[in-house]
Amino acid sequence: MAAPTHNFYCPMCPGQERESAGDCGVCGMALVQAFRLGAEDHSNAETLVARRRFVLAALCSAPVLALAMTADLAPSLGLREFFGDWWSVCLGVPSIAVAFGPARILLARGARSVAARRLNMFSLLSLGILASLSVSLWSTLLPSTVPASMSHHGHPPLYFEAAAVIATLALFGQWLEARATRATGDALRCVLALAPQVVAVLDGSDHERSVPLSDVTKDMRFRVRPGERVALDGLVESGESSVDESLLNGEPLPKRRAAGDAVIGGALNIEGTLVVRTTASGDDGFLAGIAKCVIAAQNSRTPAQDLADSLSAIFVPIVMLIAVGAAGVWLAIGGDDAASHALAAFISVVVVACPCALGLATPMAVTVAAGQAARSSILFRDVGAMERLAQANLFVFDKTGTLSEGRPSIASFDVQLPFDEREVLRLAASAEQGSEHPAAKSLVRHARALGIARHAATSFVNVPGRGVRAVVDGKEVVVGSRLLAASSTTDPLPTHTGSLAFVIIDGRLAACVRLQDTPVAEAKRVIDALHASGAKTLLATGDSATGGEHFLQKAGIAPNSMAMRAELLPQEKAALITQLRREGNTVVFIGDGVNDTPALLVADVGIAVSGATDAASAAASIHLLRRDVTLVLRARTIALTLSATIRQNLALAFGYNLIAIPIAAGALYPILHRMTDPMIAALAMSVSSFLVIANSLRQTRSHH
Repeated sequence: MAAPTHNFYCPMCPGQERESAGDCGVCGMALVQAFRLGAEDHSNAETLVARRRFVLAALCSAPVLALAMTADLAPSLGLREFFGDWWSVCLGVPSIAVAFGPARILLARGARSVAARRLNMFSLLSLGILASLSVSLWSTLLPSTVPASMSHHGHPPLYFEAAAVIATLALFGQWLEARATRATGDALRCVLALAPQVVAVLDGSDHERSVPLSDVTKDMRFRVRPGERVALDGLVESGESSVDESLLNGEPLPKRRAAGDAVIGGALNIEGTLVVRTTASGDDGFLAGIAKCVIAAQNSRTPAQDLADSLSAIFVPIVMLIAVGAAGVWLAIGGDDAASHALAAFISVVVVACPCALGLATPMAVTVAAGQAARSSILFRDVGAMERLAQANLFVFDKTGTLSEGRPSIASFDVQLPFDEREVLRLAASAEQGSEHPAAKSLVRHARALGIARHAATSFVNVPGRGVRAVVDGKEVVVGSRLLAASSTTDPLPTHTGSLAFVIIDGRLAACVRLQDTPVAEAKRVIDALHASGAKTLLATGDSATGGEHFLQKAGIAPNSMAMRAELLPQEKAALITQLRREGNTVVFIGDGVNDTPALLVADVGIAVSGATDAASAAASIHLLRRDVTLVLRARTIALTLSATIRQNLALAFGYNLIAIPIAAGALYPILHRMTDPMIAALAMSVSSFLVIANSLRQTRSHH
């Protein structure tokens, strides 16, 4: 699911969005602010408002509760007699003030749910509050018309304290949810805070003016002084400096940036002054992309949530039927206290039932998990990727740039007679300069280090997974793998241990290039950890079989522990993934290059590592923002924890309602000889939501 396009949205009801703060038209919950670069953060204000409502309600409810409970538990003190006719006033005025003061938002949401014919938690809460107040006002204003069977300790029934406490506990739950929602966004706030809120924008005459970040658009020019952060993605127009991007992509060393180089919004300018022209607006840059990706994941749905929503849709009508049925049963069998017990059962069942816990079970867990992933430099595009990652049993790795450093170097450059080494290297580097492959870049770097100038290449053709063809200074040059070389020359091709590339000039073998790429230090640890968890691993590479085996040996990975498929074209990688899925595996593919795009698309879960090409990043369902292969393990841990948390939350929500509703209806009366007090029902309702929220937030501890 895409990220919301408006400023406020409902995380539980996709599609419910608006530009200003308000309530969801479906579930009634307060809309959540969508994070946008440069936008004012309203979440703290909303939390403070929720706290103020609860505090006001609690201050009014506390004396009412104290008086009512004392009179009920210690009638010998004679409180009712002491206050006389003012007893109802002492309880009623504060209770009505709570209901139509801080708690009026609950009643308004309940009224909207009825008007929209979308009954929800607020429908039940409103009914419980209004029923308690209505019976209490009836007993106060027309006591002579109240049936004797409804009397309590010889007095007409008063439920003022129940109305006040129900409303107060519901407001307490709303405050907890507001705090939890704000907490889940802390990771995104930290990321978006990297961008300055005010930008030094330059006009055509290079005059500087301060402009809010939200007003900066594409093609504007701005100045970045030493110690300041780059506001938005752009290209350096003038100046030269070292730029620290470590907080964005994990690269530990500052990068040198000069005219023509790209810079990322949020990067720290270390020394020189830069003038940058924006290449994206605030909603389209790197930081905004992170926010959109996380919100899209938080706003996506799982089959478990669809099931919970389907049950919630019929939950409220079923609860109403149970409440009416319980009241009817007590009217039939309750004897002298029939009406009193029927009323208590009706109000308690209505109040104790909690569709809120059921509705929160999945979205709260997903929101917390997505926030934790973002804090760990992991972006999930949708919650389905988390769910599939938790179920995965086979992890397929690309080699170059994933398990290796991605910067292969030239180990040897063996020129065949009668060719000249510098001439062959010049032609090969000239042909390769149009390629994005790490091996091509290593050849270009090698030529540059030797001071060999490159010439323009024409008729350039990139052969995916194999190499390149080009014409340089009238000569046809082919640089690439054994298969590409074999199709370009009749000369015999030598075999060596390790990764080989061949240079063919005008149909003749000109050079054999032996490449070496260093495995990342964590490669063995990641593979061993996956094996220890019961998962299988496979290396899928376009390199030769001998090159792949040599790499595994250098990484310390036993060849018999990790399967390998070598000399794979991009479409062959995709076909391999498809075949593995047909065999019943849930497959995760981890890659970074254009040639990995098809495999990333067809895998159950595609993971693009930091520095991946745009095509690979777009195809992947998970993006690692740091070049750290151990983030694969971190992502899996988050996914497994999320899956377990959703199951636990649903069990808590279902289990609570299965136990609480019968008790509220009076199932324990034969044992306790006492009906469930509506106040206790309200407390239980709040506790159920609190348990779901607390269990979801527990993910933040389990991930450390």
